[in-house]
Amino acid sequence: MSTQDQVVYASAGTASSCLNLDQMIGYVDNTLAPQQRPQIEAHLDQCRLCSEAVEGVRLYPDKSELREMIKPPAYDVHLSASVRDFLRHNWKAAYAVAAMLVLGLTSVFYLTKEDPNQMLFAESFHRYPSPASLVRGEQAGGKLAAALGQYEAENLAGASKIFQEILAAEPGNTPAHFYAGLVCLEMKDSPGAIVHLQTARKDQSHELAEPAAWYLALAYLQKNDMAEARSRLRQIIAEDGAYKEKAMRLLERLSQ
Repeated sequence: MSTQDQVVYASAGTASSCLNLDQMIGYVDNTLAPQQRPQIEAHLDQCRLCSEAVEGVRLYPDKSELREMIKPPAYDVHLSASVRDFLRHNWKAAYAVAAMLVLGLTSVFYLTKEDPNQMLFAESFHRYPSPASLVRGEQAGGKLAAALGQYEAENLAGASKIFQEILAAEPGNTPAHFYAGLVCLEMKDSPGAIVHLQTARKDQSHELAEPAAWYLALAYLQKNDMAEARSRLRQIIAEDGAYKEKAMRLLERLSQ
């Protein structure tokens, strides 16, 4: 498939549903949350570009360099001499680079030209800090700190795996649900985000309940469930809390 054919093929699909690099690496390294793997496998069955990119990722020698190389917004390619030599002798890994560049560029085009709701989500979503105070006093403090460290390092697949381990042992761990929800949002898994953030939202005694309501509204926006997104935003406004102004601004833009 030529580069031009790849662009046509990717543009003909639903770019927002294609896999990002963290999902590809998580799939290859088997570090995804259990509920994510069947969804990704179903997508790979239908998307030739993602399937071939994943095959190339499987063969790539240095995934940390791959993360740096396939990085928005410029998608600049900077290869070390050893990697250039590897790619010259391994066409599948070289194809992975080309395929992921196409996926990245197509996703940018899709967000900015085709789906204003997703562009609005991207503008509204900002990472929530993970202060040490959230770790203190947690029964799974060691693992929670490790998961938050992976999240801060933008290793979403690694963070997701540790959060799932925490929740398997402590199903009611509010910080783990909250940050697992944020990881799902960044991995474009809005259904998973909704489940985790709804659980975090229910713990009204916890300091994360209020931000959970905000990110839950964003999860419905990402899912393109506009009726529920507006309903959640109105609820935030009615509660007159710290996210009231943000909710008002977002609701106004959704009404335009």
